Parts: sequence; C-alpha cells; structure tokens
Amino acid sequence: MVTRFMQICGTLLIASLTVFSAACEQHLAYDDAPAVFQPLLLTPLNDAPLPPETGRVVHQPVSGTIRYEHVNAPDAEPFIVRWESAEGQGDGLWRVHEPARRKISHVRITEAGQVQLHAVEDLKHNVITRFSEPLVSLEPTLKAGQSLTTQSQAIVYHRDRPDQVRERGSSRMTVTYLGTQRIQPPSGARDCVVFSLIYDGKFQFASVRSATRSWYSQGNEIARYYEEKGTALFVPWQETYAITLRD
Repeated sequence: MVTRFMQICGTLLIASLTVFSAACEQHLAYDDAPAVFQPLLLTPLNDAPLPPETGRVVHQPVSGTIRYEHVNAPDAEPFIVRWESAEGQGDGLWRVHEPARRKISHVRITEAGQVQLHAVEDLKHNVITRFSEPLVSLEPTLKAGQSLTTQSQAIVYHRDRPDQVRERGSSRMTVTYLGTQRIQPPSGARDCVVFSLIYDGKFQFASVRSATRSWYSQGNEIARYYEEKGTALFVPWQETYAITLRD
C-alpha cells in the first residue's frame, strides 16, 4: 500500500513538473515589440554593419541617474536607472540600480566594450543570483545578424547570508546585433545601433524567459523594450515595459 502510494505521488509529481516546464515555455510577444515604438521610429531597421567608430562606445555609462519615460504614458512615474561605479572591486565594474523593479545588476564593461553580467540582486525576495561564468549582454564586435550565446551555472543566495545557497540552476543569454535605426525619443532624434537579448533561466522550482530590445546612441541606451514570463512554485508571473530616454 505504501509503495503504491509513493508510486502515485511520484507520477503526480512528474506530471506537475511536466506542466510546470510547459508553462515556462510561454510565448513571448517579443517580435511585436517594435510596434510599441512605431510612432518613434523614423527609419526601418537597417542591417548595416556596426559603425567602426562606435565599436567600443556602444555603452559607455557614467555614475549618476538616467531618467526614462514609459512609451504612451509620459505622465507616469519616470523609470529610473542609476549607475554606480564599484570602485575598489576591479576595473570596469558597475552596479546598476532599477528601483521600480527592485533589482540591482552587477556588470563589468571591458576595454573592448563588452558588457558582462556577473550577478543580479532581487531586493523584493532578498536574494542574489551569481553566475559561475559571466553572461555577455552586449558584444560590440558582432556583425549585423550575428549572435553570441553564453551559458553559466546560476547560484542563488540569501542577500544577508551570502554563505547560504538557496538554489542552483542554469542560465543562458543570447545577444544579437540587429543593425541601425533612427529613433525619436523625447530627448531628440538619434541614429542608434540596435541589439536584442534573450535570457533563459531554469531552476528546480522556477523558470524564467525574458527578451529585450535596446537602442543605443553615443554610449547611452536611448530606448528599451522588455518582456519577461516565468513560473515560481507553479505560480506564473509576467512583466512588460517600454521606455525611452526622457532627459
């Protein structure tokens, strides 16, 4: 009787995990993202090579706060991104605060202009996810249409107990250079280089998939579309936003 009960429980668990895995593969409407920005796009996306002079300055942040506004909602609270140089911890290291999302990303920007993601703090759940190998979120040497995929083990810790592992999983990130495009945010028309970023994270009781499209000009991120879907303990969530440079 006990053995049969355990077999039934095991079958139900496998079935639940199967449903859970399927739920985590939900379709992202990412390919429709440009439609959100249609009023701001002055030219079609052109698969031109990355201009050589911009190769190392695609993203060149400085310490301080950048204010964005939500597309189609200019009266909403501004979307704030605060860059903070992690001086004393190594060259090119930054902490990127996004208060609205209650997240802090730890990134490194190399001399060649590559942006590497090392860790993400989730202030809402008081955890930090560290990657055994950095995930590349921007690669300025790519040609139009080319992609770079990086993978890493992801280890989740309590923020106030960095010696205590909460969960382990895997992460994969693919960055693609899409080409050039002229866009007109409130700050004025800009010629931009456009990148897409796809992230997949899988853990024992959670899974997440996100897609980002970013427009960069003169070292700054001018606009961003972000979509995320995931499941944790069989409970789904979703986050979507579209922002443009305000100042």
